[in-house]
Amino acid sequence: MKFTSDKAAELKRIKVQWLNYLTAAKLTNEPDKRKVALLLACIVADGFVLFSGLPFATDDDRQNITRLLEAYDSQFVPQTNECYERWRF
Repeated sequence: MKFTSDKAAELKRIKVQWLNYLTAAKLTNEPDKRKVALLLACIVADGFVLFSGLPFATDDDRQNITRLLEAYDSQFVPQTNECYERWRF
């Protein structure tokens, strides 16, 4: 996971590649714990360092692939300020 200036687009690309990998390797039915371990092994140092600082509600969430991807999203995908966007329109 090497981040460019557009982190949201980079994360989206990584997620699509990850889901394609799971499908191609027939790993979609594997337990979440294994999926998390595989993802962390694939995202190299930058992504792993980020993982250790991500906010999780419980320790079980750290081993849940859906929660992990949501946590990465919360860090990199910008939120839209609806009031400001409506004002600009």
